[in-house]
Amino acid sequence: MFLRRRRYPPGPRPLPLIGNFHQIDLAYPHRTMMQWKNEYGSIFTVWLPKPIIVLADFDVLKEALIKQGYNCDRLPYHAQLDCYFELSY
Repeated sequence: MFLRRRRYPPGPRPLPLIGNFHQIDLAYPHRTMMQWKNEYGSIFTVWLPKPIIVLADFDVLKEALIKQGYNCDRLPYHAQLDCYFELSY
């Protein structure tokens, strides 16, 4: 998990096997995500335990899915992620 972190946008440090699950307030998960957005920016990675790339800003989401989506829509799933996240983070 730690060696693979370099390939993803920044985010909170995960623990082996459980990722960042222990850091999320289960009663108010949106507050945890907003805290991470403030700390790591609009694009960050959360491990649950697999990596999830969070787009926490409308403009970033629009850029990834609408403006850049036509470049990526026919690629295999993992290649789509690489294509979408050529955005600066």
